[in-house]
Amino acid sequence: MMDAQDRIAREFRFDVLGQLPGLRRYARSLTRSDIDAEDLVHDALVRAYEKRASFRAGPNMRVWLMSIMHNVFVDGTRARRAEAQRLAQVDPIRTSAALANG
Repeated sequence: MMDAQDRIAREFRFDVLGQLPGLRRYARSLTRSDIDAEDLVHDALVRAYEKRASFRAGPNMRVWLMSIMHNVFVDGTRARRAEAQRLAQVDPIRTSAALANG
């Protein structure tokens, strides 16, 4: 027999699966790449699973998942931008050191 928590978990998974086509479309519009879109959907679903306790049951599953996906996308974009800036700062230092040792 299935207890209430098992039933809720099963319904949660079923509801998430029903949202996959929309999530994939939105991810493609954000990333402009099928491969990056699949990665984004995966990362968003992992985060949604980790935060599933914060979800309030009701008809807003789609909105909740899309918000998570948007936030994952923005977080990734910021992280890549910060990494590029760090690398740009390191590259002149390496160039100067190579010329000095040259």
